[in-house]
Amino acid sequence: MTKSKNEDLRRQINMLRKELTSSKNECFRYEKSIDKSKKEASLQNKDYQAISKLAVETNNHIIALQTQHEREKRRFEMKIQEL
Repeated sequence: MTKSKNEDLRRQINMLRKELTSSKNECFRYEKSIDKSKKEASLQNKDYQAISKLAVETNNHIIALQTQHEREKRRFEMKIQEL
């Protein structure tokens, strides 16, 4: 009876070892996937920040051009009135 019980326990231990190995491998794959997602999120964040900065700079340039246009327009209108 002890021999039979020992064999059963060995089978259980082997099965548990296989499950443990499988679980460790699965955790490793999840960790790799998480790391990949973190890197992608970081890159997207950097891209977003660069694009946002460019958009702000472009908007500022547009505002400056509009302001210059208004000044030139007023100057032109004043010259026309002088004539």
